[in-house]
Amino acid sequence: TGEIIWEAEGLTGNCIPSPIVDGEVVYCMSGYQGYSLLAIPITGKGDVTDSILWKVERGTPYVPSPILYDGLLYITQSNQNIMTCLDVKDGSRVMERVRLPGIGDIYSSPVGAAGRIYLTDRKGTVLVLKQGRELKVLATNQLDDNFHSSPTLAGKQFFLRGMRFLYCLEEGRNPPERKVSSAQPSNGKKPPAVAVSRTPKSTRELLEEIAKREIPKDYPGGNGHQPFVDKWFANAPPEKAGEVGRLWKEQSRLFPEMKNRGESFIRILDYVRSGGRPAAGGKLKSKGNPHIKRKVKAEIRREPAKPAGRTGSVSGQVKGSSGKAMGGVMISAFDDDRRQSTSAFSQVDGSFRIDSLHDATFRIRARLPGQRDEWIENVKLGKEAIAITMGPATGKDLEVQRPASSAFAQLKFESPRDRLNFKMNCAYCHQIGTPGFRTPEKPVDWETMIRRMDGFGGLYPHTKNTIVPRIIDTYKDDAVDSWPKYVPPPPPTGMVTKAKITAWEMGEPYVGSFHDLEVGDDGLAYVVHIGKQYTATLDPKTGERIYYRLPRGSHGPHSIEPDNEGNMWLTLCVSGEMAKFDLETKEYTILSSAEPPAERGSWPHTLRVDPKDSEGYIWYTDAGRNSVFRLHPRTLDRKEYQLLDAGQVRGGGKGESRGITPYGLDYSPVDGTIWYSKLNGNRIGRIDPKVPGGAITEWNPPFRGPRRLHVAPDGNIWVPGFGSGVFGKFDPKTEKWTTYPLPDYLNQIPYALNVAPDGMVWICGTHNDTLYRFNPATEYLVEFPLPFRVSYTREIEFDKDGNVWTSTSGPARHMENACGTIIKLEIPNDAEETGGVKLDPIKLSPEEQGVLSGAERAKQAKKLGELFVRIEARELPKDYPGGGRKHQPYVDRIMADLPKDQRDRVGTLFNQRRKLDVPMENPGNVFIKILDFVAEENKPAPAAAGPNSTGCRCSRFQGRQETPQKKIELHASGKVNSD
Repeated sequence: TGEIIWEAEGLTGNCIPSPIVDGEVVYCMSGYQGYSLLAIPITGKGDVTDSILWKVERGTPYVPSPILYDGLLYITQSNQNIMTCLDVKDGSRVMERVRLPGIGDIYSSPVGAAGRIYLTDRKGTVLVLKQGRELKVLATNQLDDNFHSSPTLAGKQFFLRGMRFLYCLEEGRNPPERKVSSAQPSNGKKPPAVAVSRTPKSTRELLEEIAKREIPKDYPGGNGHQPFVDKWFANAPPEKAGEVGRLWKEQSRLFPEMKNRGESFIRILDYVRSGGRPAAGGKLKSKGNPHIKRKVKAEIRREPAKPAGRTGSVSGQVKGSSGKAMGGVMISAFDDDRRQSTSAFSQVDGSFRIDSLHDATFRIRARLPGQRDEWIENVKLGKEAIAITMGPATGKDLEVQRPASSAFAQLKFESPRDRLNFKMNCAYCHQIGTPGFRTPEKPVDWETMIRRMDGFGGLYPHTKNTIVPRIIDTYKDDAVDSWPKYVPPPPPTGMVTKAKITAWEMGEPYVGSFHDLEVGDDGLAYVVHIGKQYTATLDPKTGERIYYRLPRGSHGPHSIEPDNEGNMWLTLCVSGEMAKFDLETKEYTILSSAEPPAERGSWPHTLRVDPKDSEGYIWYTDAGRNSVFRLHPRTLDRKEYQLLDAGQVRGGGKGESRGITPYGLDYSPVDGTIWYSKLNGNRIGRIDPKVPGGAITEWNPPFRGPRRLHVAPDGNIWVPGFGSGVFGKFDPKTEKWTTYPLPDYLNQIPYALNVAPDGMVWICGTHNDTLYRFNPATEYLVEFPLPFRVSYTREIEFDKDGNVWTSTSGPARHMENACGTIIKLEIPNDAEETGGVKLDPIKLSPEEQGVLSGAERAKQAKKLGELFVRIEARELPKDYPGGGRKHQPYVDRIMADLPKDQRDRVGTLFNQRRKLDVPMENPGNVFIKILDFVAEENKPAPAAAGPNSTGCRCSRFQGRQETPQKKIELHASGKVNSD
């Protein structure tokens, strides 16, 4: 009849694994938006939720289906190589969250036969396990393919469908040997030897053999590489050209971290053209710098300069609808041919003048918050007496002017701490609440979209439970109609009205997005596109734009800085590399960002070079590990400084919202020390390069989210508090902090700041499309509006004349002009410091720093109970290596030493803790503390300390050697030292 017989609640969203029916029970599970497995009787009627036999709330799969074999149910966690085995009689754990050796992420479902279980990972590794109650690996096999689909069994045959091939394996079969022989010759000569064909090599084995070939003697290398390749392809038979292409595609797939892509390609080409014979008279790989992975001349694309022609100005006056002159109106002249705009402000009498314009036909826009934009088309150079009449903005015309800071204020939170937590996880890459944010690129399920966001996993549990409906209620469809009317700020006055702002669009519309920029000594502006893999230059005088593509295999240009020898250096965060860009030869030199022999770093981030450093070291943070690196620009030697890690907060999302996240970095012009920030670790720190080991010291700021800091000429450290919406000064002599709030600081996210040579502190108004100028001597703040709405800025630089430069990034489709932009702000030397506000230092409440207040701690302690309060007050074990990839091996090692009853107690306690209505800032750390507590719970008390005892806590387990650790001192001031 199609009527529902029974139903049960309890699974999470995105249910993909297939149910398994066994007799009168069905096992259903999901593993995307949480973990859930239900054993449901199928004999019931109606709602059978209360009849569920047993359930599991940990370690269930997202994509793969489970396998039930002889009463044991095998499941994998999410898409990971972590397996749990359950006895289906009662759901008891036979094996719990065991990491499978030798394989990676899994999409395909396991299959079983003949007492064996087969698991295939996405990269083609097949793990064969013995079916049973213990983990026993029988074999590990590698196939030359990628696998998403599940294998299947038919009789004695095992079929696997890869991305390119269908494989069939059969028990008891071997490929037949093919013999080729000739008949006995009549002349009595010895017959030729029988030729036995070998089993064909796999593609992987063939490419590994090709990689050992010598470089052919006729290969010129360097600038002759491409002509050499082009000449061969022009004359090569189609089948050989196709074979080179096929092998190169496989080389790139199987060995993406090859050290020299150019030479690897030449070896393949030579192998094909020679029919597999050794290279005649070949030469060995060049003995260049062993640190270099590849040197490649950039592919270049140009947007040519436009003829300068004559220069001149446009001018006029602005009045309101009442006929009264209006000051503070931003007047922008758009030159569409040059993809450039120039903006100035009307004065008190309403007059305006924009100078130094090139000959063009302009579109003139007048903009003031609270007034409708007014446009005048087809304005010629030299046009004077342009009359502009402004009119009040109402309805949607007014609402569209609302900056993200105001739109974000419409999303309500239970406490400042919850608001801060949301900002620290969900505003790292884009503004919140803007029209682009409220309008998904494609029709989409809002709940799915929000839960897939990078930082969702780092939100507090109680926030996760409610944030999706609150975001939908606040921002979806017509929800904006219920917002309070937007109240615009007063018109700019004083210093702002003397400013001139020039903006150049870069890249393609809906694509251009530029994380960082640098102003070179050659007068060019340099930017990097993190998603499209290129460096670009802008000549501000001519408008010429040139795009220099990175070599294939190098991804994610994040930051760019000049060295002391006239080159630009880039961090390539996605591929874990450093790149030197030679401004003369336009050649990229690529090397790993980590120390040898590591082929790559984790997430190389911000870099700086001290111009007074005689060695010219390049210093950079790695946001994916707890480290700062130093790179010698000539020898290319790298040195890793392991930073302090005791008692730090760790983000819980993905990408930059996870981990400790070493982030901003700068050098002190006073003493050459290196200063860095930890975005999620909530520290700033100092490295002294003159001292072995760096004498690393760290401090906690009195706010949350220190991001891209800078050191002032006087040696003071200025730090933006991204999460708290403030910025602070740290005096390294007194170790005292001074904190200043940005206007509407609860809704601000200052991403970066920089200190100009004159000591002025410039701050990114990342959430309200502004730049701020702060005078430390007068504590006076001036806000400069930018010409485009939704300008997500991450970096500030200065040119030789003291002008201020920034660039816009984030989703290009969110931006008002739908394109990444380079922006230059000029202020006349005689402009008076007026039109701003005097800031008074503040002291943030614990909640505004992301710390629980005393009352909240007492409330949580009551909910937690005495046992969990004691457990969570424990320090992490000294030998715990920290989160990331080292966490699970540590857990596996410790759990292996525990008897089963203690292992079960660890799991029971952690599950009890998860069910409490008290958020865990770091579930991994809580689990480790529970593990440590259980391990010590029944251990005999250690012997009394003797006269020579240090009084330190003994190792938790007999026979285990403690890992040597740096001494950590945490002072009341928040300072941390290592010796």
